Amino acid sequence: MSLTSNEKTGTNEVTLGIHIDAEVFNAACDKQWNKQKKSISVPGFRKGHAPRQLVEKIYGEGVFYNDALEDCFPDVYDAALKESGIDAVDSPRDFDIGEISKENGVDLTCKVTVKPVIELESYKGIEAPKAKVELTDEEVDKEIRRRLEDDARIVDVDDRPVADGDTVRIDYQGLKDGVAFDGGFHFEAVHARDDGERGG
Repeated sequence: MSLTSNEKTGTNEVTLGIHIDAEVFNAACDKQWNKQKKSISVPGFRKGHAPRQLVEKIYGEGVFYNDALEDCFPDVYDAALKESGIDAVDSPRDFDIGEISKENGVDLTCKVTVKPVIELESYKGIEAPKAKVELTDEEVDKEIRRRLEDDARIVDVDDRPVADGDTVRIDYQGLKDGVAFDGGFHFEAVHARDDGERGG
């Protein structure tokens, strides 16, 4: 059993008490020893050949505790979450280790952010003001003109003179004594009307 306490300690915050059995913690320490022993140097021994008992005597019994805790905590934490029934939305934080030893395992607490619980009060019968929108004829005409401009097409017109509002394409040519000269342009006037709003 990994969960020892489950207490609400703030808005959307729960503090969990978690216990890691000695058997699980010792297995994690053994794993770290086997993983790291090849890189440990102790005077009088070839690198990676010093006895674990001597390594722990020199560097302290808890030399592998931190790594072992990091290794076994995720599974224990997941089990504690399931047992507590809370819905965590973030990683645990603010760890406080009460005890850590090979004989008794690990006791710790951590804070967890959970989904907010929203209590919905009665909403039936609530009235809200409805904004009244009034449009003037000028605003309507302006929007119609804008839409016509957006959707307008240009079509060729050749059966009348150019009129106000037409789009005109001009091509011209410079001549001297009836002969085109360098730098001159041929001139031809073509007009068209907008097939949207305009006419002529």
